[in-house]
Order: sequence, then C-alpha cells, then structure tokens
Amino acid sequence: MRLSNDRQEGLHGSVLQAAYIIDDYGEVTMGACGRAQASHVFDAVRSLVNNLGYITYLVTDRFIHIKLRPSLTSLMSYSRLMRWLDCGHPQRILVSYLSADEWCHEVTGSARDAARCIDRIMARYGGGPLGNIGRETVSLRPGAVPPAFREAVAYWQANCTAFDPFVAMPHLGRMLNDRFALSAEVAPGEFVIGSFGANRDHRCRRWLDHSSGLSVRSLPDAAYGTSVMHAYAETMRRGEPAMDNIDALVTWTGGTRSRHRYTRLMLPFLAPEGRWLLSCFVPAPRLRLLA
Repeated sequence: MRLSNDRQEGLHGSVLQAAYIIDDYGEVTMGACGRAQASHVFDAVRSLVNNLGYITYLVTDRFIHIKLRPSLTSLMSYSRLMRWLDCGHPQRILVSYLSADEWCHEVTGSARDAARCIDRIMARYGGGPLGNIGRETVSLRPGAVPPAFREAVAYWQANCTAFDPFVAMPHLGRMLNDRFALSAEVAPGEFVIGSFGANRDHRCRRWLDHSSGLSVRSLPDAAYGTSVMHAYAETMRRGEPAMDNIDALVTWTGGTRSRHRYTRLMLPFLAPEGRWLLSCFVPAPRLRLLA
C-alpha cells in the first residue's frame, strides 16, 4: 500500500522505542531510545536523510519505520540495511523515501517485502548499488554552448580528423582553464586515462596523478566510472561533440564522498595513432539532478 502525504505516515500517537542511524560507511548508531513521541524524533533525523543521504530506522510500538533518500544513499549504507532486513525479524515495516522534495510511503508486511520495495525504489531513482549519479543531455544548438567551451568546439572543427595529442596539450590547457581530461580509445567503447588538466578538486587530482594508462572504468567509484565510460562511448560512436550536465556523489579512495556538479563537453578526435576523447568541464554548483 502506498501513501503520498507526509501527514499520513500513521505516526501520530506512536510511541518511539528506539531510533537508529546508518551513515555513509554503513556504521549504525543509536539516535534515541525510550518512550517518546515518534514525530519529535523524525523532525530531527529528517535533515540527516535529506542532506546527507543517511538511512534511519525507528522502532515504534506499532511498526518499524525506515526513512531514506534513494538518490543520495551510499552503497555501504544500502548494504548494511539489506543485511539487517535479511535477518527477517521485522514484520510490519513502513518505508518512507524522499524524491523531488516529496515524501512517499509504502507499507510492507515483512522484511523480505521491504527489501524488494527498497530495491524497486533504487532502480527508479538511483542510489545504493546503482550509484549516486544524475545526468541530462544538453543541446549543442547555437547559443547554448557556454563561452568556456566555444574555443574548444572551434578547435575540434579544425582538427577533428588530424589530431596530435602531444601538440594539442599546451593549447588545451589554455583554452579550457586547465579543466580537461584526454582519454585514448584502446578498443571499441573502452578508454584509458591519458593527459589531464590540474584544475580540479584535490581528491580527483590525487587519484589522477597515479592513474595514467588505467581504464576510465577503474575510477574508485565503480558506478561513476561506468557512467563516464558509457558517455565517452556514446560520443565516440556518433563522431560528434556532445554536452551534458552531471550531478554526482562520488566515493573516492578512503571512503570519502564528495559531490561533483558540472557541465561537460565531450569531443571525439581521430589521429594517426588512434582515437581520442577530450572531456572538458565547467563547474555548475547550483545544478540539481539527484532526486
């Protein structure tokens, strides 16, 4: 049964017995315990779910209540929740999830049903095993290309079939404010990391410093790396420039998560030595694609 209004959660009069929080690393902490009105605690944990992607589950005298925001849920927190549900002990579970600033609710009759419900929600909104990635294609019609990309598009028009990556490097850094990555296609749809500009955040730069020749798919966040590879392959297959907006939470080495929001231009080049994909970007901090 699905409910669409936050006021219909059935919390009024419910007595909270315990509240647990699952963070990005899958660690569980107790947020509260004792006989208190559930609605008071839910107001406190709402910001953890909404802003950080934490999962909360609250034990009341009437049911278990799980709250999550699918698009921000990390793989580790998702896995920890599913392990708990796999024990099969809870029976009546209310699953609440946030999407596009609206809370939706589904009542399930068992832990197995709740796990299936959560997997279906993840498949629809992303998050967990599917990664925290929002992507939308942007038209390259005249006037839509950001000023930062216009010189690069003109460069592609002049050099798309006679590209020399070694000669191009100094020009790319100047044209693109050192925000670019050059990848070589080593097999159809498979790219390895080549040269890149240093103007990016320290987590990304630290990984790139030791990644020359590695597959683009080998990014520490596997879902993000796969998404990048697919976008590159689409662009190379068409043989035309492509532009998109990206809003992603990326998990870097060490388990740190950071949000990357940017507009990306992808340019396919041919060279005597092979095929190259130039990716360049401009930050877009106000972009919001994660539901």
